[in-house]
Amino acid sequence: MNNIIHYLSMRKTHQLAALSITPLGNAALTTMQQKLRLAADELHRMEDESGIPLSNKQHLKVARYLRASTRLQGIMRCNPPIVSRFFLRKRPNMFQQSPGKLLLYAAVIIIAGIAAYTILYAPDRRDSTQKISDAIDELPNGLDKAARQLESRTPADKLQDAAQDATDDIKKSTNQQ
Repeated sequence: MNNIIHYLSMRKTHQLAALSITPLGNAALTTMQQKLRLAADELHRMEDESGIPLSNKQHLKVARYLRASTRLQGIMRCNPPIVSRFFLRKRPNMFQQSPGKLLLYAAVIIIAGIAAYTILYAPDRRDSTQKISDAIDELPNGLDKAARQLESRTPADKLQDAAQDATDDIKKSTNQQ
């Protein structure tokens, strides 16, 4: 009972506590409301049958039961229901932010794209002696790889060749097993 009263007082002071009701919690609240009404009715029935009036403590108990039941009923009749307000809450979108932040994000993306393009498509700055020495170093891996070293290639071409070599090596190792 104290937990219910605490929860209901939290609802008045802090709406987020009430917004955390799940769909299963709504059914539990309905059951709880019915039990509170039944408990208050039982106390009144006992008074009627015994003929002895309720004490002040029992009157306070009945009043608290009925007040909690009424509050629960109010929670469940919210328009829109608390459950739907919780689950349908919109989250902030990046495009709903201030124009300054959006402009900053766009500038960062553009600068990163330009930097990646200049790095990947930079010209090959090796002279012919470096190309020949690289080709000689690649001879143990095959003539086709050594011949590639003699061509002028951008870092993007080198990256593409490395990826192709890795897939070829994987295919070769899986076929041997």
